[in-house]
Amino acid sequence: MRKVAVLSTVLALGGCVSDAPSTSPVFDAWYGQTPVGKANHAPGLWPLLASRANFPVLDAPDTVGLVHLQIEADQQLTVQLQRDGRCVGQLSIAGTLDGQRYQFADSDFNGIPVIAWGHNNREVSLDLSQPQALAATVHTSSFGMFLIIAGGAPDRDVTYRYNTVPAPAHPAPRCPAPTPGR
Repeated sequence: MRKVAVLSTVLALGGCVSDAPSTSPVFDAWYGQTPVGKANHAPGLWPLLASRANFPVLDAPDTVGLVHLQIEADQQLTVQLQRDGRCVGQLSIAGTLDGQRYQFADSDFNGIPVIAWGHNNREVSLDLSQPQALAATVHTSSFGMFLIIAGGAPDRDVTYRYNTVPAPAHPAPRCPAPTPGR
């Protein structure tokens, strides 16, 4: 009886220990904020990824720092903004990884249907095939209506490129909690 008790205790305690394999990210890179080319007319990488369809990119918060992008096996994109050796912001974005292209979209609907309303849509695509020069393509469309008068802006496609930078020697281990609802 004593052997059964010892054996069951060992099995119970042994079952609590887990050798879960550590998963490494599918994609992991650091980027500078400034896009290649006309930097004064293009958004930094952080506001481009952090903005919503109804939140203009140029109104995004200060963009000084480095951006760390990681895509996990579950296709979750984690974006961190690191400034002066500490993490000042983190986003968790749900999207899809199709080969070497990561895509996500957001949209909003404002107003009172039938009387006056507007719809904005934004689709972002990150080309991961050349990580040293990340290409971020943004497709925007908008449409609205006031009583019986409808209107909208033409769809717009813009591509920005961001160069990799070396990872900081001591990146911040902790970040603020990810922004929910993405």
